Amino acid sequence: NTPGRGCHRAEAVPKHTSQTRTSACRSTMLATRCALDIGSGQHKLLIAVVDAASGTIVRKVHGEQRQVLLNHDLVQNAAAGRSELSEAALAASRAVLEAFRALA
Repeated sequence: NTPGRGCHRAEAVPKHTSQTRTSACRSTMLATRCALDIGSGQHKLLIAVVDAASGTIVRKVHGEQRQVLLNHDLVQNAAAGRSELSEAALAASRAVLEAFRALA
């Protein structure tokens, strides 16, 4: 959430209200936010423009998911008597997160 990296920029954007018949607009703060879902089978990323006051998604900018198979690795290691993720699985997870970071 470092400003300037795309995950927390705010900008004033006019929003027309349908409650009045005048041409007046009120200003709404929109922010670009990113969310990560770090799962055991895949990691997901969503980048969206949201209404900062309500948290409502105004527009999805980018979304993707990538397979990582952390659970599969953990099950294989448990069968071999190890209760931790392998370095290869951790490296694969780290690579996906770094790729997501580059997008945000």
